[in-house]
Amino acid sequence: MNTIHSHRIHIPIYGGVLIIYSVVDFTEIEKIFEFDLQDKFGAITWHRNKTFYAAFMVDYITPENIAHEAKHIINKIFADRGILLDPTNDEPECYLLGWIVKEIYKGLHIKIISTLNETK
Repeated sequence: MNTIHSHRIHIPIYGGVLIIYSVVDFTEIEKIFEFDLQDKFGAITWHRNKTFYAAFMVDYITPENIAHEAKHIINKIFADRGILLDPTNDEPECYLLGWIVKEIYKGLHIKIISTLNETK
């Protein structure tokens, strides 16, 4: 069974790519991206150029963690594009939040289904 699965999506309106990883632990992510994660997390986000990443350890895939990391991704996308968050006009942010949560859920759901099929 693979220990790292990914799901790649083009980000509408704002451009760029979102790549979602599900992993058993962050060992392979640390090697691939040359991270040294001193602290232990259940999920992380980062970006390089116009690519945005989220990685979730399978034991920490929860609605709370998906929403939490989605918000980090929104902040990174908006900062990268020079867009200020506006609490009086938050529809663009809310649209993007819903889309990111949906795509993370779909990407992680694909991983869960493929894992179940591998164990049959």
